[in-house]
Amino acid sequence: MHRVLIVDDSNVARLALRGIVERGSELMQVVGTAATSAEAREKAVALVPDLILMDVELGTDDGVRLCAELLGLIRTRIVIVTAVSPRDPALLFRSLAAGALDVLPKPSGAATAESERSRFVRALRALATVPLLKTARGQGASSESVASIGAVRTETSTVAAIPVRPEGPRFDRILIGVSTGGPPLLEQILRSVRAPVRAPILVVQHIAVGFGEGFARWLGGATGHDVRYCRGAMPIEPGVVYVANDQAHLHLVGPSYVRVGPSPRKRVATPSVDELFESAVVHTPRRTLAMLLTGMGSDGAVGLAALRAAGATTVAQEPRSCVVASMPESAIARSAATEILDPAGIVRLLDRVDVRSASTSHHG
Repeated sequence: MHRVLIVDDSNVARLALRGIVERGSELMQVVGTAATSAEAREKAVALVPDLILMDVELGTDDGVRLCAELLGLIRTRIVIVTAVSPRDPALLFRSLAAGALDVLPKPSGAATAESERSRFVRALRALATVPLLKTARGQGASSESVASIGAVRTETSTVAAIPVRPEGPRFDRILIGVSTGGPPLLEQILRSVRAPVRAPILVVQHIAVGFGEGFARWLGGATGHDVRYCRGAMPIEPGVVYVANDQAHLHLVGPSYVRVGPSPRKRVATPSVDELFESAVVHTPRRTLAMLLTGMGSDGAVGLAALRAAGATTVAQEPRSCVVASMPESAIARSAATEILDPAGIVRLLDRVDVRSASTSHHG
C-alpha cells in the first residue's frame, strides 16, 4: 500500500484529490492532508509518506521550494500537481531541479472526465514505485551544485576515477540517453564541464510532447552551452548540444549529420535512446562515446550493448547516483558499459575529450 500525503491550500482541491486517489487505486491510501507549508513539514516528517502530491501555490509560499526543502528532510517521492500552467516548461524544469519526479495537471474532481482521472491515477501508481535514493536529496535539489555534483554517493563509490592525462580520448560525437531525473543532472553536468565540449553532444531525453523545445532553451540558458532543438535534417558541430525532438526519433545518418523522423520498429519511447544508439553503430563507432544515465525502464541498454560490440566507448551512470537506476542497471546487466561512472566521473571524462575531424560527407 502506497501512503500518500496531499498538500494543497484549497479545501475543495484536497477533498477532490483524496477522492480521486482513494477511489482510483486500492494500492494507494491518503494518510494525511496539509493546507500550509508549516503543516506540510510537520506531517511529512511525522508520517514519512511514500508519495507527496504538492500544489505549486500554497498561499504566499512556493510549493516547488517546499519540495526541495522536504527532500532534504525525508526520503520520499514528490509530484507537483497544479492547475496553473502544468505544461509550462519553466515550471517543469524548476520542479525537476528541485527533486520532483513529475508535474501533473490537477484533476478537478467530479467534473473531470473519467479518462483524465484514470490517466492521473495510473501516473501516480507508476511514480509511487520509483526506487528511493539511499539518502535524502537535499544536496541535489537545486541547480547550484556545480561543486557538489556527484555528492550523493561519491564518498563510498567503488568506481575508480579516470586518471588525469594530458591527452584525452578522441571522439567524433558524444551520445547521451536519459529519462527520469535527467534535466537537473544534464544541467549540473554541462555547467560543470568546460564549454564548449570539443565534440558534438546528442541528447535523447524522455520528455512529454510539447516540452522538448522549452527543455532545449532552458538547458542552454542554465548552462551557457550552445543547445539546439533538432528538426528535420541538420549537420552536427563540435561544441554544440543537440536535443532530440519530442515527437520523433533522432538518427545519426552520417558521421556528422542527423535526421529527425519515424522508426521502422516499435519503440518503448519517442524519442528512443535505442533508436539513436543503434543508428550510430555504422558511423565510426570507435570514435563514439555513448552514455546511458538515470531513468526508468530499459531504453538504451540494447543500443549501448551494440555500440560496445562495435568498439565504442560506453558509459553507464553508477546506479547509486541515479534518481531512478533501472536504465543504467539494464545496460550493466547486459555488460554494455565499458565504464561505470558517477556524475563527477562523467564530468572528468567530458573535460578530457579531444575531437578528430569527422567526415564532412552528408547524407540527405
